Amino acid sequence: MNASLAIRYPVEYHASPVPGPKPTEISEPSIIYQESKHINGLIMVPDKKVIHYKINIISEIGTKHRAFAGKTYRAVLSSEGRYSEVAFKRLKKSCFQEELFEKCLNLLHIERRQYATELLSIAKSTSYSVQGEEYICKIAGFSTDDKIYGPWVAYEFVSGNPLDVALVMRRRDGLPPLTHRANFEIMYQIAAGMRYLEDNSLCHRDLRAANILVYVQHQYSMAIKITDYMLTLSILSKLPENSDLSSLHWRWMDCEALEYGQFGIKTDIWSFGCVMFEILNPGKLPYSLEKIPIEDPQGYISK
Repeated sequence: MNASLAIRYPVEYHASPVPGPKPTEISEPSIIYQESKHINGLIMVPDKKVIHYKINIISEIGTKHRAFAGKTYRAVLSSEGRYSEVAFKRLKKSCFQEELFEKCLNLLHIERRQYATELLSIAKSTSYSVQGEEYICKIAGFSTDDKIYGPWVAYEFVSGNPLDVALVMRRRDGLPPLTHRANFEIMYQIAAGMRYLEDNSLCHRDLRAANILVYVQHQYSMAIKITDYMLTLSILSKLPENSDLSSLHWRWMDCEALEYGQFGIKTDIWSFGCVMFEILNPGKLPYSLEKIPIEDPQGYISK
């Protein structure tokens, strides 16, 4: 089935709920791997100091909104005898801080977590929860000092559309809005992926519908994968003073993130509420229903 067509007819066809956390399951502990040495978490490449990559860029992946972190390309990445189709994101040097970026990667790679004692408690650094992992795009490769492309990170490629685009496609085609059941199932999947990050002391920092990919799971259903996580802290920590905040994805960021560059699970919860708004109001952005339009948050964050 053609992916672009299938996205127009999402999960109303399900006879039973898709995998994801139910409200009664939130308090239950996630499954924990006992033998963490056999897995790499969200990192698909071996834990080596030097990995040589070959990158073949196919085309640029366009977005509706300004790419503050850098442009993204569809590419083929090869390393260690592996070939992967990826979403290759180049990170702007002016907004990139290598030390912070590597700290974030240490949290993603299971074998390095035990050394991230400044970011994790001992209990957290020796365990790794797996519930919800299927809703997160894995990292196929990364580099902080590539001589050709500069700093970059490559996520596994998902053949589909961003959630914000998929939702608008229905309205554009004259189809009725998604049922409440379909909306809740999408939210469940997003919540499952975000729970995975939280259980492992991780934080997305840029959750929005544009960073949630919708793909066809089988003939009568779709699923989501969350991408572009763990990048914004590296960007905001080096943001020049008195920068124009309107260039950021401020509509999805809470006041603490905008004013102080502080990110945590509460920031992601705020962003998740904004994503819920996008799902329930296809084509609308957070704050777009305000009587007086807000174009720049600078005058509001200190109030």
